[in-house]
Amino acid sequence: MTSKELITLLSEEGSTLQGTFYSMISSLSREQLNWKYDMRSWTIAECLDHLNIMNRLYFPIIERALHAVKGKPEFQDTGENFMHTLTGNMMIKMVRPENRKKSKAPQLFLPTQSQYDTSITQQFNVQHKALIAFIDDSMGLSLAAVKVYSPANKVFKFNLGDCFAMIIHHDRRHFEQMLRMRENPAFPLK
Repeated sequence: MTSKELITLLSEEGSTLQGTFYSMISSLSREQLNWKYDMRSWTIAECLDHLNIMNRLYFPIIERALHAVKGKPEFQDTGENFMHTLTGNMMIKMVRPENRKKSKAPQLFLPTQSQYDTSITQQFNVQHKALIAFIDDSMGLSLAAVKVYSPANKVFKFNLGDCFAMIIHHDRRHFEQMLRMRENPAFPLK
């Protein structure tokens, strides 16, 4: 798969997730957003806050990386096959929805409140649109050549393709978690 193909795939998946998921969460009441089925689980709102926090921390890193390489020939897509880094591949596998093993989020990415109002859904929608815009803005670049790091630990360095894939898979993992909450028979009707 080339950088162009990966960008197209991630942009399409991100747009599909946004449309489907935002339509599912945008009409939820405050009570539904803050409902927990047990004390160890996160609410839908806490999941959204977690995703929003992660995006807010990654976006400046992505933006700086895109700005630093814009117009530089050595970062342009030449049509070669894209390769994930070892670190990136490990992180992607860890956050994929298919991986049912729970992992503890770094303190930096944890939800900031226990109760939220319904504006959390709009904040998520704005953040997710920004993510898709960053992915689309990277068209024409070699995703393997552009390097970024994790805001949780700058030791973890990977390429921009790893970063975008990790965020999209991570979003999908939490979307599926929220869907399971909605399907719980005890989930509030309104």
